[in-house]
Amino acid sequence: MLRLMRKFSWSYVLYTLLSMAIVFPLFNQDRISGPRPLDLTFAYYLATYFFMIIIGSIWSLEEMEKRFHGNRFLQTLPIRSGEIVGAKLSLVFLTVLIYVIFHCAAFLAISSDPGFFGPSCTLIILAGDFCLVTSALLYLGVFRFGFDRFRPFLLFAWLCFMILPLPLHIFLLPRFGLNIRDIIDVISSLPWIPPTLAALVLFFGISRLAIRALKTQAL
Repeated sequence: MLRLMRKFSWSYVLYTLLSMAIVFPLFNQDRISGPRPLDLTFAYYLATYFFMIIIGSIWSLEEMEKRFHGNRFLQTLPIRSGEIVGAKLSLVFLTVLIYVIFHCAAFLAISSDPGFFGPSCTLIILAGDFCLVTSALLYLGVFRFGFDRFRPFLLFAWLCFMILPLPLHIFLLPRFGLNIRDIIDVISSLPWIPPTLAALVLFFGISRLAIRALKTQAL
């Protein structure tokens, strides 16, 4: 499975490095000395950006596999469906883990104040949990229906995370007398351990369904 992971890793490495190249300059002295240096909105937008990176990685990899018939070729080799699914979802898991660790370390570099560091890390960890489950579901769709048929759903998911936050903030939340900081305060105050455990159980459970879906597609 490690060889397959190396084969599939280029997309995740590319998008992860691109993410860090864009985000890292934001962790600078201006951020620390700004008028609201410990504003959790910063962590919230990083969490939202995370989904687009993962979905973009999945899309890019599957597009390339389709173009060169990679998945079809692998299914002709003595490679189990579990190895193919396991390699792709292991890359998702490692990407999420690296993203969470990187940003938590960056938050600690900004401030060790528990009022900032703890809630910011909670936002990123919960975003990682949601991203794990979402990615597993997307891959289940890819393996169940094929990339060509499922591609519109990947596009829809990517657009949701890129476009929907803006009208949500501008139009929907004000109707209920809320603003984005209210939502951030609620999410960042949640305990992260139970959702993380639940996300891991769901992730591995959906992975098993994805293996069955790929086996069915190969028949």
